Amino acid sequence: MSCSLTNARHKAYINQSCHCFYCSSPIWERNPVEFIAKFQISKSQAELLRCTAEHLLPRSKGGLNTASNIVAACRFCNQTRHKARSPLEPAAYRSKVRSRVLKGGWLPGCLSRRLMVSASNNIVN
Repeated sequence: MSCSLTNARHKAYINQSCHCFYCSSPIWERNPVEFIAKFQISKSQAELLRCTAEHLLPRSKGGLNTASNIVAACRFCNQTRHKARSPLEPAAYRSKVRSRVLKGGWLPGCLSRRLMVSASNNIVN
């Protein structure tokens, strides 16, 4: 990953308050150990929530590694979007993902529930 892409991803990560652009789940950038402990999840679950750089306009269509074209997305959302035969445009994909999140059917297994429980515990404490 180029330095400019790394910087753009980091800026997006900070601007998005360490949450995925698509599903709004918390994501991590540099320290999975703290993230795993905070949310009480497994290493494999944490890997799904690793921060990735997502190009809003793909490089294949002329998208650049610029702050205006890069958002921070969890690995799960990024990979799932690009596995589709015809990936949706970012706004449409975000809408689809958030609709599925609200129904509890986006992240694998009990990961969504674990993140919600942890978030509510952090609010109470």
